[in-house]
Amino acid sequence: MERARRQHPTKSFEVIHAGISDSSQLSSSFFARNDLGSALVKHARVRGNGELTIQVPTRSFQSLVSHCKHNETALICDAEGAEIDMILREPKAFKKIGAIAMEFHDFNLTGRKETPSMLLGALYDMGYKRVAMTGNTYVLKR
Repeated sequence: MERARRQHPTKSFEVIHAGISDSSQLSSSFFARNDLGSALVKHARVRGNGELTIQVPTRSFQSLVSHCKHNETALICDAEGAEIDMILREPKAFKKIGAIAMEFHDFNLTGRKETPSMLLGALYDMGYKRVAMTGNTYVLKR
């Protein structure tokens, strides 16, 4: 982030320290794991008994996007399963998002039936096109 700020001083960057959840929740339980699999409990499968669970602040995706000043906001997102609800339950929030870099997770992490291809299909229906892919991370633009 700091390198991006130095290279692009006229652009704004913001890191939001909150989990993505529905608008009615101000906090949620979170699996604090020693790897990149940390996630809100509602978006991840339990790995074993006694996992460390903490409370974290949460915000809706719409609340995050609503304060964006530009209509061509870029979203870089590794939401560990929360991307499912963002895409399927809050499609209007994507109107200000011009470009997306997003990692999609499957049943092994989320325990949910929605597949990465289903989520990509929903984004394609919103007008996005895939411009790059590496592993399970996709870059899309309108």
